[in-house]
Amino acid sequence: EASALAWKARVLLAEGQGVEAAALAARAVQASYDAGVEFDGPRIIGILALATEDRDERRRLLAQAEDLLAQGSVGHNHLMFYRDAIDVCLADRDWDGAERYAGLLEDFVRSEPFLWANYFAARGRALAAVGRGRRDAEILAELARLREQAERAGFVTSNPALDAALEAAKNPATVTLP
Repeated sequence: EASALAWKARVLLAEGQGVEAAALAARAVQASYDAGVEFDGPRIIGILALATEDRDERRRLLAQAEDLLAQGSVGHNHLMFYRDAIDVCLADRDWDGAERYAGLLEDFVRSEPFLWANYFAARGRALAAVGRGRRDAEILAELARLREQAERAGFVTSNPALDAALEAAKNPATVTLP
């Protein structure tokens, strides 16, 4: 039940229904605690953090999920939570936080790296760099590379942020990051 509610909340988020997504994700978190939070809890808490409007509450949720990861959790929680935590930090313009979570994602897969994890870590770092004001040819090339990689790999829901960053890097006076 917790997992199904969480996936539905993620769909609602993608459809721009943040309030509904947050309510459903909160139910999913409770169901996760009822069933055994170590299986899916940190991943679900990451979704709730994405859907939550209040910055302080998002910070509390990120810390809660990290505490659960430290206690021991199924591996997919690390992957999905770090990806979502990167996006939470980017939304909050917490560039250091986004880079920290990108590093945690890379550290988690260091012994067995794979495209998805490497992509989301690199994406987080590149978006943080643009957020900090980088507009050089190197960051433009990295954003374009990541955009192409996302298309090839099917990570298309991650493209809007890359598109906004590319536009911001090309036209810094007229575009702000999402």
